[in-house]
Amino acid sequence: MDAVYGLRRKKGSTYFIIVLVLLGFAVNGNYPNSFFASNGVRAQTQSPSVIMISSPTNITQPGNYELAADLSGTQSAGYCIGIFASNVVLNGIGHTLSGNGYGTGIYVSKSSDNVYIKNINIQGYSSGILINSSQGVSVAYSVLSYNNLGIYVYDSKNVSILYDTANSNNNPDISIYGSQNVSVTYGNFYDHNNNNIYNIYVTKSNYIILSDNSITNNGGDGISLQYSNNSLIIKNNIVWTGGDGGNGDGLYLNYSYNDMLENNNITTVNCFWISGDGIDIYYSNGSTLRNNFITNFPNNGIDIYYSTHTIIDYNTISYDGGFGVYLSGSNGIKLYNNFIENNHQTSLYAYYSNNDSFINNSISGNG
Repeated sequence: MDAVYGLRRKKGSTYFIIVLVLLGFAVNGNYPNSFFASNGVRAQTQSPSVIMISSPTNITQPGNYELAADLSGTQSAGYCIGIFASNVVLNGIGHTLSGNGYGTGIYVSKSSDNVYIKNINIQGYSSGILINSSQGVSVAYSVLSYNNLGIYVYDSKNVSILYDTANSNNNPDISIYGSQNVSVTYGNFYDHNNNNIYNIYVTKSNYIILSDNSITNNGGDGISLQYSNNSLIIKNNIVWTGGDGGNGDGLYLNYSYNDMLENNNITTVNCFWISGDGIDIYYSNGSTLRNNFITNFPNNGIDIYYSTHTIIDYNTISYDGGFGVYLSGSNGIKLYNNFIENNHQTSLYAYYSNNDSFINNSISGNG
C-alpha cells in the first residue's frame, strides 16, 4: 500500500507525568503552569484532561489532545502526527498542518480504534489523513485542501467522515479501499484539480453510506463505486459547474451489487464540453435507481451496460445530450414511473437487452 509508512513508537506514561507534577510542587511549593514532555507534547495542569501538541509528534496513550499551534512538515517516519493508541480525541481547534508535497498529515495506525479527529486543516501532503486497519474512527469539521489525496480509508470498519470540506486535491478527496461500514455525510467537495479523477472513490468495500454531500466542479466522476456491494448513495448534490473539459459521470457503478441510489441531484451548469453520463451502471447487478433528478448531461441520463436486475423508478431524466435511458447487453431491467423529457435523442434505447419491463413512464419532447 503506497500510503503506509514505517512506524515508530515513542513510549509515554501517565504515571510519569503525575510524578513530574508532584515533584514540581514539592520543590517550588506550587504546581507549574505547564511543562513539556518529550516529542513536543505539552501537558497543562490547568486542564489536566487535555494534552497540548506543539510540534510533529506521536500519540501513544489514550486521551484528549489539542493542537497548540499550526504545524508543518513531517517526522522522519513520513507523517506529521501519528496516532498509535485507541480512545483518542484530537482537536485541531482550527489550526493547520502544512506539508511540502509528500508524507501524511495524520496517520491513524493499525488497530488504533475509537479515534476522533476534528476541527483541523490539512494541506500540502501526499495524504491528508490515512486511516489504516482501524475501527470506530471519525473525522469531522475538518478541511483538506491542496493534497495529493484528501482522506484515505484502508482496510477499516465503522468509520465516519462527516461535515468535512475537501477541495483542490489532485486525486480523490475521499478514497475508501477494502473497508466496511464507512459513511461519508454532509461533506463539501469541490474544485478538483484532475480532469480524470473521482471526488469520492470506493473500491472493494461493502455497506458504504454516501449521503447529503455537495460535490461541485469535479473533473472526473462525482462518485465512483467499484467492486463494492450493499451500499447506499442518497441525497447527494452533484453539479458540474463551468469549464470546457472533463471526463466522467455523475455516479458510476462498476462490478457492484445490490446498491441503492436514491434522491440524488445530478446536473451540469454552463459546461461547454464534457464527456459523461448522469448515472452509469457497468457490469453490476441488483441496483436500484429511485427518485433521482438527472438533467443537462452531454451524453445519456442513465446508461446501463451489461447489467442485470436493475430497478429504475420515479426518476426525472431531462435535457440530456444523448438518450434518456440507454440499455446495452442488459437483462431484467425494470423501468417504472419515470419522467423522461426533452432529451436530445429518444427517451429509451435498448440494444441486445432482454426481459426488460417498461411501465407507466411519462415520455415527452425527446428527439
